[in-house]
Amino acid sequence: MTAWILLLLMLGCAWLCFDASGLKAPLGDEHPNTKEGNSRMVVEGVYAPFGPGVLAWIFLLMTILLGVLTVREFLA
Repeated sequence: MTAWILLLLMLGCAWLCFDASGLKAPLGDEHPNTKEGNSRMVVEGVYAPFGPGVLAWIFLLMTILLGVLTVREFLA
């Protein structure tokens, strides 16, 4: 039973990783002179070199971890 739950969680994280890799927010902002606009540009500027985005990387790591746990559970 646990192996099937892990498999479903892994598939869900894989789908979220695929979905999050398509998120590409523009670096410009409508109101860059506001406090929120400046902080958004700083955050997007910092995370831009990582490619698809930090969220996609987090879901990729979770998918790999759940994949390993799922295989170990099915083999046990």
